[in-house]
Amino acid sequence: MSRDAPTISVAEYAGVVIDNYCEIAATALIIYESLIITSQEARYFWSGRLTGAAVLFYLNKYLVLLSFVYTMMGYIPGMSDRRCTHVVQTTFVIEMLVYLPWAAFSGMRAYALCRSRILSILIFCLSVVPIVVNWRRDARRQTSGTD
Repeated sequence: MSRDAPTISVAEYAGVVIDNYCEIAATALIIYESLIITSQEARYFWSGRLTGAAVLFYLNKYLVLLSFVYTMMGYIPGMSDRRCTHVVQTTFVIEMLVYLPWAAFSGMRAYALCRSRILSILIFCLSVVPIVVNWRRDARRQTSGTD
């Protein structure tokens, strides 16, 4: 049994490394795609006046992009513990803020379909629940010291 333990840990480490490489590759593709369509985005969204739809578009795109950039910062080698803690906390906040444009869009879509303010507010509130749950879970994890 003890002879198998190093083999298992090497296999687990190899799996984590492969998972990290896949995450880095996917994030690089998303950032690249975002950069190459910036000229089209400027033509269609930046030229007109600022509307609610444009604000939702910008928030949705750039909060997600910022989330990916901060996730990539977690792979920088030799980062101090203090800096790493800052990156992890900032990444968590950005990942939670991503839910806000989604919730707003869901509420607006419900209002457009049924013209019911109560229903659209309810859908918005229910769409914000993951933020509260994740924030609460993270606060509990930090106070208990578990990951």
